[in-house]
Amino acid sequence: MVLFSPGSYAKTWYVKPDGTGDAPTIQAGIDSAAVADTVLLANGTFTGMGNRDIDFNGKAITVRSESGDPNLCIIDCQEAGRGFYFHSGEWYGSVIDGVTITNGSAQAGGGIFVAYHWPAGISPTVTNCTFYDNRVELYGGAIYCDNSRIALTNCTFYFNWSDADGGGICCVSSTPTLTNCTFHNNIANHGAGMYSEWSTPIISNCTYVANLAGG
Repeated sequence: MVLFSPGSYAKTWYVKPDGTGDAPTIQAGIDSAAVADTVLLANGTFTGMGNRDIDFNGKAITVRSESGDPNLCIIDCQEAGRGFYFHSGEWYGSVIDGVTITNGSAQAGGGIFVAYHWPAGISPTVTNCTFYDNRVELYGGAIYCDNSRIALTNCTFYFNWSDADGGGICCVSSTPTLTNCTFHNNIANHGAGMYSEWSTPIISNCTYVANLAGG
């Protein structure tokens, strides 16, 4: 006989851009979620506090669009911060799926920043996402990762900027996995599409077109 308690079922937290739903912001949905829960995003554009600099807080949960179409579900950082910040030991069970992250602005990781974490590193899963027009002063216009095994699948990177390294992605001491990703028209001083330092990226069926490096 198998017994189930009510708390054993994963829950879905529905969030809308106008602040209605189960939580007023994406961050509030994450804060309410438990392991294996889903924060489900309605179509539209998410802006403002709680919808940028989003922190999974180490939770193995999924944040995904209801439609599955990143063109319909947009996280607009309004040049006031980045999209997501991973720094608490998140692993592959921490998932972002089917959103666009745009107008991120930071010193590093305009779309997603994956912080150094010893010893295991931080390795979220990012699927079917678009990174557009994110800008940084230093590293990784769209994504910066350090000591990470981040997994990226079916993602598009375009018109992301870095004044230094990695217009699309900058990875340091990492083993990122990139599958079916496209990089076009990203700009940086070094490594316009992707900049890799002390890293061993695993790249499969990815396309790099018209990325511009100045150094």
